[in-house]
Formats: sequence, C-alpha cells, structure tokens
Amino acid sequence: MSLTDTFHATILPVDNGAVVTVRGEIDLATGDRFWAVMEAAFQAHQRVVLDLSGTNFIDSTGLNAFVRIHNDLTRGARDAFVIRSPGDQVRTLLRLTGLDEILTIVDTATDLQDILRSRSEATDDDEQRAVTEETTATLHAIVRQTCETAAKLRADQQARRTELGITRAHMRSLRPS
Repeated sequence: MSLTDTFHATILPVDNGAVVTVRGEIDLATGDRFWAVMEAAFQAHQRVVLDLSGTNFIDSTGLNAFVRIHNDLTRGARDAFVIRSPGDQVRTLLRLTGLDEILTIVDTATDLQDILRSRSEATDDDEQRAVTEETTATLHAIVRQTCETAAKLRADQQARRTELGITRAHMRSLRPS
C-alpha cells in the first residue's frame, strides 16, 4: 500500500452546495490531492460541507489547507465552508489551534441545517455587508497605525544614531594625539 492510498475523496452536489467526503488521512502525502478536490468543489459551488466522519488523521498540512480554504476559496463568505463530523483527533487539533473559533464545525447534518436556518433568519445581505465594511475599515486602521508606528520608530532610531555619531566624533576630538 502506498502512502497516497490512505486518502479518498468524493464530491456530492446538493441543493445549496456540495458535500466533500474524505476517507483516510489528510497529511503531507495527501495534501495536494485534498487541495485539488476542495478547489474543484469551490469552483462549482458557493458552499461546501467537508464531511470528515471517515477521516482518521490530519497533520499541519490539513490544518493549513483549512486556513487556506477559509481565506482564499470562500473569500470570507460566512458558512461557505463547514466542517462536519470531525473525529476526536481532528477536533482536538482544531481546538488546540483555535480554528474551532474561526471555522464552522457541526456534528450532524441536522446541526448544519439549524445553524444555517438561524443565521439566515438573523442576518441579511445589508447587515453582512455592513459587518464586512466595518471589518475592512478596522483592518485598514490597524495597518495605517502600524505603518505610522514603524515610521516613528525609524525616525527615533535615526535620531539616536545621529546623536551617537556626534558623541563619538566629540569623543574622538578629546583623545590625545
């Protein structure tokens, strides 16, 4: 058995997206295949549920793929990527890394339906747009403040170097010849 035989994935189109079912492991040996499957699913569907009930192991390759999916493939869309039925090992890694706070994780299809129903009742497009605009504005402010702080630090550092240079020149002039 080769290392890549420990991975099998299927994409099942459903009414409001697709379900990707993964059996086996998501690790360094299978990570490229997993990413290709997820890219294909997101190219054809706006919402993808990743069923991990048959996945018995993931490593940092799998965790990295989850982050990339969240950041790149979903473009920040709420609930566009949902992890369903992760096993104990996967759930522990998601909790330890804090990804369980970022990603939508459910245990059953019923849980998923309940979450999607409650969120669609609670929010509309305008509210989501307002949250996105507020988040973007906050991120821009943080970046602007970071740049300003870096510029001040560089100026302070240059002033100290200049001051130190003058002090050294003055000290050299005091040395006996």
